[in-house]
Formats: sequence, C-alpha cells, structure tokens
Amino acid sequence: MDLVERASATANGSGEAGPSPDATAAEPFRLKGGGFTLLVFEPLDLRAPDLFRRLMDRLAQAPNFYKNAPVVIDLAALADSRPINFAELANRLRQHKLIPIGVMNPTPEQAQAAGNAGLALLPAARAAAVQEPRRESRAAEPQPI
Repeated sequence: MDLVERASATANGSGEAGPSPDATAAEPFRLKGGGFTLLVFEPLDLRAPDLFRRLMDRLAQAPNFYKNAPVVIDLAALADSRPINFAELANRLRQHKLIPIGVMNPTPEQAQAAGNAGLALLPAARAAAVQEPRRESRAAEPQPI
C-alpha cells in the first residue's frame, strides 16, 4: 500500500495494512546533506504594534526575492522576552509568503516551545549579508571625463 492508498484507507476507515516491505528491496528514497541559503528574520520586539506592517513594507521592496523564502527566526534579541507563541508567529510569517523552518539562539524554554510548534532548532550560524535586489532606477547620468 503506497502513501496515497494508505491515506485513502485511513480516510475511509478501512485502515488495512499492506504487505510488509521486502528487506531486500531497493530503498525508495535517499537522505543527503545539503547547504542552503536561508533568510534570517531577527525580531527585536514582537510586541511592536507595527511589526508585521513594517515587515510587509520591507517585503514589498522586492516581492519576488522574498516570495516563499525559507526563514530561520533568530531569537538572540528575545532572550529576556515573555513566552512566544511560535505557532502564531509562524502563521503570520506564512501570511507574508515566508516559510519558517526553524529557530536559532533560543533559550531552553523557547527551544521547547518552538519544537512543539514544529520548528527545527538550528545552531547559531555566521551571519552573511543578504544582497537584496536593487530597485529599478533611472539610467545614471553620464559623468564628465
């Protein structure tokens, strides 16, 4: 029974188990490491009333650059903050077409709450400057020689 059949069986309540996989069969998947560029969102004050409006303004500057970008939430500036509702924070980021995948620099309590919300715990990383696409501008005026 494949994943589609299993989902269908679960939905219709039959719950039938398929034959056990043959131990000699070839693996139907691969697990590999990979290196990816991730956008880092570093909230400084989650209680700021205009936080998401200002984020929306920033994203609007280069909408295709940020659209569906994987995001890591850096919690370094929020070590002394009140408890964070990570499910709500992730939902708000998704509303802005950002895909939250995890957190970095959490306190132990934040790490537990983020994990409970389905976010990965990533190690602190070296910050790299993100080169935002430049907005189209008028052609530069010729400079005298």
